[in-house]
Amino acid sequence: MIAPITTTATPAVTPVALPPITDLSLTSLRQVVTELGHPEYRGDQIAAWVYRSQIGAFDEMSNLPKSLRQALADRFRFGALALEAEFVSSDGETRKAALRLPDGDLIESVLMRYPTRDDGTGAERSTVCVSTQVGCPVKCAFCATGLMGFTRNLGTGEIMDQALHFLRWSR
Repeated sequence: MIAPITTTATPAVTPVALPPITDLSLTSLRQVVTELGHPEYRGDQIAAWVYRSQIGAFDEMSNLPKSLRQALADRFRFGALALEAEFVSSDGETRKAALRLPDGDLIESVLMRYPTRDDGTGAERSTVCVSTQVGCPVKCAFCATGLMGFTRNLGTGEIMDQALHFLRWSR
């Protein structure tokens, strides 16, 4: 059984003009920083902050010049997924998050943890299932997501931000 552990009020939905930094590939990050007049390796540093350190603000990128941090903040945003509700299985190994997108749509992501077996075999690992669409075009009668119909495909940043949600949680 999965029981809710956290619910939050629905955030006010406002148009988001800035794209998420997680929309950018490493090549694109390098291109952006060189266009801003900084060396290409700064793109690698930004990627390390976003994906390795899982920070949530440009000001936290302490090894970048302040001018670059400000230029990034003027052009991009960090993930805007708001946690709407979270459910945890009775054994604590599965977490399902209902996440609100900036446009008001709701998606779900699931973290499944697999501990080492009692007999000592098997490796401890985790799997994250992320949404790639709002709704579903298949319309299976047994599936709540399918019943709501298809709205749109998610952007790269919206997909990456789901994985980062669970990475930040697991720290």
